[in-house]
Amino acid sequence: MLPFLAVPSYIIRFIFEKVRMENSLSIVDKYTAKGIATRFFEQHHSDVSAVDANLEDRVWKVTVCIGMINQKIRQVEIDTNTGKIQNCA
Repeated sequence: MLPFLAVPSYIIRFIFEKVRMENSLSIVDKYTAKGIATRFFEQHHSDVSAVDANLEDRVWKVTVCIGMINQKIRQVEIDTNTGKIQNCA
């Protein structure tokens, strides 16, 4: 029989939360990342379409096409855990 260990519940919760966060899947998926990027650029542009999204090191790199006649390509980096825009080029 194994001896009983008296471990405080807050330590168990902390360890459980840490393991869960390290092994969790990203909160923001490809479809959501494209939507975030599209809405970001729609604030100042009328014709916006998300072309592609690639996941690199827990960051979505979304390529967006802006404009109908004078098309411009922009790339946005979105954090997979928070959904916040980290960089826009």
